[in-house]
Amino acid sequence: MFITFKTIFEDKEYALLCKNYSKNDGVKAIFIYLISMLLLFFQGYLYTTNLSSTILTNSQMILSILILLIGLGFVLLSKEKLNTIGITMRNLNKGLLYGVFGATVLVIFVILTDGIMQGKKVDFELPTVFMVVTFIVSAISEEIVFRGYIQTRLTGLIKNSVLSSSINAFLFLSTHYPVKWISNGYFSFAILSGFYVICLILLHFLCDLVYRKTNCLWGSCLLHILYNIGTGVLIFTT
Repeated sequence: MFITFKTIFEDKEYALLCKNYSKNDGVKAIFIYLISMLLLFFQGYLYTTNLSSTILTNSQMILSILILLIGLGFVLLSKEKLNTIGITMRNLNKGLLYGVFGATVLVIFVILTDGIMQGKKVDFELPTVFMVVTFIVSAISEEIVFRGYIQTRLTGLIKNSVLSSSINAFLFLSTHYPVKWISNGYFSFAILSGFYVICLILLHFLCDLVYRKTNCLWGSCLLHILYNIGTGVLIFTT
């Protein structure tokens, strides 16, 4: 069953790269995750200060860029090539096609489940330019760090593809808590709605699948960007 999974859902080059990662690479993956979490706790702390709304609004993009640079720095300092985190033109068209399809399915799922099935009216609002740019930067940052770097290097510690992806799903999900925990002043996993958690987990596995299938990160980046924008413009009213 595991062999069938790898044969159907993993690009040969992706599988070969993951096969060569060591426990040291896995430790690096955990380390970059911890750095990301610390930065997110810091971002949450900023919301408890008297900083202007402009600075607070820009902080998300600034910290996303910082996390992105740290991820790229890990690759370059390890003297690895950028294609090891999916930055390549190989299978680009296929990856982008998968990304559009995955985002469409996920946004439709949100509309049907969180809107129509609950009898809510679904409206749309045009996003601001800043909102779109923030969505793009945060999505690319998260994809490079979590799908491109952490997901692949975790295989140095956990060889089972399904298990490593599931663990990374938890790591990815956990990064959405620190800002809310600190800014709201209390720690609870219920601070995120159950439906939002489900969507984040689905987003992870769809992005992971696109990357595994193509070994090109741009498809999962596009999926993530379109999901962010697609759900960001939705308004559900009773």
